[in-house]
Amino acid sequence: MPSLSNETALRSQVNRLGWALCIMVASTLVFGEISLLVNQILWNIGSEKLSVAMGALSDTICYLGYFLVPAWFFYAISKKKVTEPVKFVPKFNRYVPLMIFASIGIVLSTAVLNDWFCEFIGYQLPEDDYSQYMSDPELVALFMTMSLAPAFAEELFFRGVIYTNLRPYGKVLAILVSSVAFGLMHQNVGQFFYTTIAGIVMALAYEATGSIWTSVFIHMFNNLFAVFQTSVIYRYDETSAAVIIYLSHAVVIFIGIMSAVLLLCVQRKQERHQREVTEKYPSQGVFGAARSENGFSSDEAIPFSRSIRIVMKSPAMITFTAISVAIMLLLALMFSGGGTIA
Repeated sequence: MPSLSNETALRSQVNRLGWALCIMVASTLVFGEISLLVNQILWNIGSEKLSVAMGALSDTICYLGYFLVPAWFFYAISKKKVTEPVKFVPKFNRYVPLMIFASIGIVLSTAVLNDWFCEFIGYQLPEDDYSQYMSDPELVALFMTMSLAPAFAEELFFRGVIYTNLRPYGKVLAILVSSVAFGLMHQNVGQFFYTTIAGIVMALAYEATGSIWTSVFIHMFNNLFAVFQTSVIYRYDETSAAVIIYLSHAVVIFIGIMSAVLLLCVQRKQERHQREVTEKYPSQGVFGAARSENGFSSDEAIPFSRSIRIVMKSPAMITFTAISVAIMLLLALMFSGGGTIA
């Protein structure tokens, strides 16, 4: 039977992470309003280019606040509790680039399928106007606000804090909770499936390498591709832009597939080697070596079904989920003109 103390520890951990997620929702509202106010002031007092540059810097600082504040809050209320530190130490090897390419290919494929599905059901994804960012210097500002800041801040909170602190209670539990929370954070019905799958991919990359920088790079390159698409849409006519985007999709997905195939071949080769080592030296053990490589502790003896029930009964997690779903539905109604999603 699972230890009662383990269940109590998980219940406490989940509740504190849930309240941190609620703080995150509040932070997005507060810092979002601050960002809008600062941008309005900058547009009124400065030149257009200066306003764009300073606005991007303001947006970046505010975006970091969305996730650094709840991360700090979690560790602040956990001083007398057992917590896990974010794994910042780079642990790159020759296979990490393949993992990054494969992950980007999977995430992009999911995004394409997600867009097709939204188009099929008649749901229009909300689009922002980035026309003011189309000069080269301003593209750097767009990269900061759309790629660099989100990659670091979101990975630090969702993989670094949430995944790491749930990992001792089970890898599957940590992947599922951190990824669903990541999907809900985007507060967009049309993006929920895609962002949840992306969360799973980045959690697996974090698990495999034991370094947050792996998932940060995957996240950053994925968002960088979105910046590239945005610049293409605004700089070329509709036909040319469509051709460039479709070709770039095909190239990235092809590279991702080839990288995934190579990774599977490497994994099978390593598994055969591990079996040979285990047969020759039984005391070594396969899983002990894997844990020492990625730095994550072993799973606690709590069945997954029991763990997920603890999560679903957490008052803080219930509050965060209810708020996020309510905002998602409200925004869906607003962007669909007040009606239902067709």
